[in-house]
Amino acid sequence: MQELIYLLLPAAAASGWYAASRYHAKNSSAFRRTSSSPDTLRSIGHWLKMRPERSSETIAKVLDSEREPYTTHMALAALYRKEGEMEKAIGLHQRLLARESLSADERGKVLFELGLDYHRAGLFDRAEEVFLGLVESPFQRVHALSQLLDIYQHEKDWRKAIPCLQELRRLGKVRRRETVAQLLCELAQESRSAARLDEAESFARDALRDDGACARATLLLAEIEIARGNPPAALAFLEGVERRTPETVAEMVRILSAHLDTWPEAEVNACVERIRASVEGIPEIATLQALLLARQQGLAEARRYLSDEAERNPSFQTLHTLAALMRENSTDSTVWRIMEQGLGRFAALNPRYRCTQCGVAAEQLHWRCPACRHWETLRLAMGAGA
Repeated sequence: MQELIYLLLPAAAASGWYAASRYHAKNSSAFRRTSSSPDTLRSIGHWLKMRPERSSETIAKVLDSEREPYTTHMALAALYRKEGEMEKAIGLHQRLLARESLSADERGKVLFELGLDYHRAGLFDRAEEVFLGLVESPFQRVHALSQLLDIYQHEKDWRKAIPCLQELRRLGKVRRRETVAQLLCELAQESRSAARLDEAESFARDALRDDGACARATLLLAEIEIARGNPPAALAFLEGVERRTPETVAEMVRILSAHLDTWPEAEVNACVERIRASVEGIPEIATLQALLLARQQGLAEARRYLSDEAERNPSFQTLHTLAALMRENSTDSTVWRIMEQGLGRFAALNPRYRCTQCGVAAEQLHWRCPACRHWETLRLAMGAGA
């Protein structure tokens, strides 16, 4: 009996090898059929999950074949990128580029996907190099320019971003709310922060030439004139803001409030009245009016005015300012200080701005959402809780 078992062992081993070979060939064939279907990406992903123990071996054999269509590589690389396996995605695309059989159109598509891999991996220099090489391709020009624009905006390289956006605009492919004027305003803001006022003014005026109603550019020109010590000119720019949305008016009030002591009394009063007439219900306006009254007519008049405003249109900001005014020259200053601090904390928990695109909250206005990176999507929170 023992001798019989020894005799059967080679036959069993051969049978096992034959069965395994048939199983591997069957799965490899299934992978090939799957890769050519319309739902290639989804099918490959499903196959990888169902047969993880065979996936690496089978995929390597299939992809080493020149007969396997490039669509299989592209689908699998896209799957790897989707799953965050960037090294594998990059490797597959590079392997494809080594093929001499690729057409010019196919090679351009592979290069574009490789650029996306580099971008997703944070290798912005490599991604930029790839997309720059595709800008002259009639098939990839718009997509390459869009990716370059994203890279330059991410890196805040506004000087490179501007010609990309200008070319996309010429081609009629500008995305929603992306404007050259906003990019020029970014350059103006950088120059303003570095005290290069003439340069900042030049960029802001270029922005207005690109978009005559660009409120941000006009506000920047007002701040530049304040920095130059020219309040009348600054007031003229503030009054000349054409696009008076609630967000813009809140910015106008912020500028006025930050430099309250520098404004000529009659001119600033007239400016505030015109601002009040343009947009109603913004707590910043009531707060500014109260500060002006405190300076011009005394604390009592400011308290009376702000008390009436808080009763008509209560908000954390209005009540916070009222508590601060009540604390001044008061015998109960400790109580009012506690109330002021408490209201300040509540106000911090209810940010003034919220992005309409992604919902992120912010205490101050960002012309570009810090989360989703969309332009001009932050809106002022209105109502009693503001």
